[in-house]
Amino acid sequence: MGNLYKTIDNHVHIAGRGDVYPDDLYWSKLFEEGIGFQALKILKGWGCKKVGDQLMIDALCKQINAANSIDYAVVLAFDNVYDADGTYCGPKQTGAGQIKSNLFVSNKFVFGLCQATPKLLPGISVHPFRENALGELDNYEDKAVLCKWMPSAHLIDFDNPQVQTKLENFYIKLAEIQLPLLLHTGVEASIPSSDKRFNKYNNPAYIEKALDLGVTVILAHCGCSYFDLLEDNFVNEALKLFEKLRTVKPSWRLYADISALFSPFRKRKILDRIFKTIPASQLIYGSDFPNPAKGRREFFLRSFLRFSKANLLNRYFNITSKWLPEYYSQSDTFLILTNFHRLLDKLGRGHLVVPS
Repeated sequence: MGNLYKTIDNHVHIAGRGDVYPDDLYWSKLFEEGIGFQALKILKGWGCKKVGDQLMIDALCKQINAANSIDYAVVLAFDNVYDADGTYCGPKQTGAGQIKSNLFVSNKFVFGLCQATPKLLPGISVHPFRENALGELDNYEDKAVLCKWMPSAHLIDFDNPQVQTKLENFYIKLAEIQLPLLLHTGVEASIPSSDKRFNKYNNPAYIEKALDLGVTVILAHCGCSYFDLLEDNFVNEALKLFEKLRTVKPSWRLYADISALFSPFRKRKILDRIFKTIPASQLIYGSDFPNPAKGRREFFLRSFLRFSKANLLNRYFNITSKWLPEYYSQSDTFLILTNFHRLLDKLGRGHLVVPS
């Protein structure tokens, strides 16, 4: 396909309170009052507006339709929480104490949005502990481009002996249908966990079993937190996996996306380590829309002041296009920007990207 490969942003979020789509969208009071959502409201000038489903949908669709820098963007679903025994813990529970989900975006909603907006591609989210998890994967086997997990918010306990069979069966199914797993890695500041003990499971070290079973894994954010002030060791663990890929695990299908890497708070030394360790062939372009990003020489305050009126999808692409050549050749930079399309083609999912 050569230069026919498309530039795809593999990491775009949508959310809603459920005022228009109560069966498909939900965010909790904890999410709405969190630093991530409150910062978004301020930066977008939404302080006096009631931020509901339609405002969030319109904001995304307007920007993707006007984003001339990218060809497609993957919009991500976000499944409810399920306990180890398969018990549903989402917003339709009768007891408030049983609700453990802080965010929910249904697969059905994401597919409807993609049908209405051709530049969007569907990323599903299926919790591995739900009773019909494998059946849900079957429903979207040849229609989705990836499956999204956030262990801290989904309360995925990789250590629990009770769920090992469920996890293994889920991994085997993902490998069988060749659906990539987009795994959130790094400390999370925007989507809260209802149990802080689960924050440790955003460590990429927990996904080695999936890699051994043949799953294509994409480490979102390369293990980085949005705020470098949140010290963690997850970047080290991500880089260790890539060292294993290079030395003793060449069969692993391991990738990382660069979404949110150009946070206004990112330390240069972290970018240096990531880009000197991970080859261009294993990096995938993503933005983490609607988060802000910074250019090479601008102060983060200027980045914030530009946020409300900017097309964030174009802006992140332009910033990325300026950062990457500091580490990679022109051809490798192009490779990173188009790698997700290449990966879909390799996995037999290239038909989901309609050629122009």
